[in-house]
Amino acid sequence: MRYKGTAALLAALLILLAGCSGTQAPQNPQEAPQDVLTADHSGWQEEPYYILQFNMDSVISNAPAVTASSSRVTLSQGGTYLLSGSLQNAQLVIDVPAGETARLVLRSVNMHCERGPAILSQGAGTVVVLLEEGTESTLTDGENYLYSSGAGQDAVVWTAGDLLITGGGSLTVAAAHADAVCSRGRLAVDGGNIAVTAWRDGLIGEQSLVIRDGRLTLTCGGVGLSAPAAGSGGGNITLSDGRVDMTAGGDGITAALSGGEVSVRSARRGLLAADLTITEGALTLHTAEEGIRLGGGRQTAEQTEAEAWGGD
Repeated sequence: MRYKGTAALLAALLILLAGCSGTQAPQNPQEAPQDVLTADHSGWQEEPYYILQFNMDSVISNAPAVTASSSRVTLSQGGTYLLSGSLQNAQLVIDVPAGETARLVLRSVNMHCERGPAILSQGAGTVVVLLEEGTESTLTDGENYLYSSGAGQDAVVWTAGDLLITGGGSLTVAAAHADAVCSRGRLAVDGGNIAVTAWRDGLIGEQSLVIRDGRLTLTCGGVGLSAPAAGSGGGNITLSDGRVDMTAGGDGITAALSGGEVSVRSARRGLLAADLTITEGALTLHTAEEGIRLGGGRQTAEQTEAEAWGGD
């Protein structure tokens, strides 16, 4: 590894993707782990934060816990990181333990990783992706992954712990390999204008998926919104105040659903759930098979407008 820096850049060092670097760290970089998914992150600039400026094949950073190799940049400490610029054919790896939070503020970021997730969080810590107001960011991957570590990490954004996407900016996620966004824990969306195209599934929150605000447009070859733990008694999907427009080659939504405004065009079923509750929402389904299938559960609708076109 090589370390580079200049006397004029005491607070920011250049990390080539063949080397690593670090400088003085802000104090108290970690957030309290409680309520991270429901906290207000809009005041992030009032707290200390690090800078990661991508320049295609290099990074300028003042973060002390950043390392880089020929194919990845690794963050190993919780804190707030302001990301900008383009990172091509490389991966941002987050490796923070449970109890720590890595907050990534995206400011017009363009990230592409040809052989794996563009953002990969392999630690148990929480990840917050904050879309800065008035900016547009793009995250993409390639068709063929190189599984040098954990197989099953099949999404452009993949986290082992909880994941929150929030803010007032725009985000485009294009998944050529498989899924767009996947959290093995809880996944929450609380703002932003998010456009997703995926060869397989769109948004996956293995334990739960909550959409509290924002506008989501999903075009997927498989399932649009999924919480796979539904089969074991968990995995609810909750929508409130947000809007979801979805075109899916598989089932539109596979889990319980509560609230929100949802429009689904599906080549199979619109909603597949054990229980279905829609409160103060609007539901529109265009499906080739059933509009709604309940696996022996119950259906409840309160103050809801519903339209369904299905094969059965």
